[in-house]
Amino acid sequence: MPWSNMLGYSWISNNDNMNAKQNILMYGPLSPPIHGQSLSFTLISEQFLCNKKYIVNTNYTNRNILGKISTTLAVIIKCLYFFSTKKIDLVFFSCSRSVGGSIKDICLINIASFFKIKMINHVHGADFEKLIIGQPCFFKRLIEFSYDKVHTTIVLVDRMKEPFMKFKSMRIRVLPNFYDPVLDEFDDNSHFKNQTYFEVLYLSNIMRTKGVIDLIDAFLFLSEKKHNIRLNIAGEFIGDDESSAEDIKNIFFEKIKGTNKIVYHGILRGENKSKLLYSSDVFVLPSYYVSEAFPLSIVEAMRAGCAIITTRHNYLGDIVKPENGILIDTHNVGQLVEALRYLITNPILLEKIKNHNIQVARNKYSLASSLQSLKLIFNEQ
Repeated sequence: MPWSNMLGYSWISNNDNMNAKQNILMYGPLSPPIHGQSLSFTLISEQFLCNKKYIVNTNYTNRNILGKISTTLAVIIKCLYFFSTKKIDLVFFSCSRSVGGSIKDICLINIASFFKIKMINHVHGADFEKLIIGQPCFFKRLIEFSYDKVHTTIVLVDRMKEPFMKFKSMRIRVLPNFYDPVLDEFDDNSHFKNQTYFEVLYLSNIMRTKGVIDLIDAFLFLSEKKHNIRLNIAGEFIGDDESSAEDIKNIFFEKIKGTNKIVYHGILRGENKSKLLYSSDVFVLPSYYVSEAFPLSIVEAMRAGCAIITTRHNYLGDIVKPENGILIDTHNVGQLVEALRYLITNPILLEKIKNHNIQVARNKYSLASSLQSLKLIFNEQ
């Protein structure tokens, strides 16, 4: 079964994005597990049309050391097989920013360079420079030596170019993230709206550094005075630098115990995710996650007609302007309370923001537009 069918995605049968003569090796993380990078790579790898595609999934299915080593070897062997036995014109890869992932990427880059194949790197996280700085001198030089062979790097916003400016022969292109096209099938959201509650949504992996606990604290404070609001939360419990997956899960359920105004929906995909997005008024992501760059969840929330509340962290302020919602400081529950209260008590402004976000998402963040832009980048010589 195709990945898109498993995840509830729609196919785009648009020959405008087709590179009819190219054979492309696509190398990156397929969903599951679900996160912004894997969702983006899954959609692109399935829906970009070309002569032939060879897909290498870099997602670990094992979390122990032996499993990671065996997966790394399997990925490298698979790449060697494709390069040795197939005619490949282009490599499109979604780079990792972890040490283990970068080892695989280094192998891919140097193998492709040996075969004299053009490489295009698609960056999703904000911590590429941190990866390089934190390594021993030899490994740092190896990373830089390898990436200097990459033809083009695609970043999500203009300010993400900076870490790649050191690679003098590398072209750098800006291409924003896109929303899941299944959202276009639910364009009229009026029948999903609950007239009883003002609906607040958190839709992302549930991690301490994504700010979910700050959001719960702000909501509980606000709900004592505003009784017609509800917080919907969906996502998978994931560990980060501050809490393990088990710890954040325990903290989360302890926090929401005893209230019926906070609803946890589990992990949502496809139609169920779309319905929850379209039923919401405000989307909140109070993130301070180190790798946060251009969350797909924000673009999807815009497409579904939500106002956005997020933080002045990394590149989030490049995406969310005053006409899209409200920016707050990280770790600031008080500002989060005031931002929610402001949108709740200004329904005319809220409606204006919601309608504006729908238009922005349609015009700037569609998958069809992204695929057409990718075609132009792929064809650059």
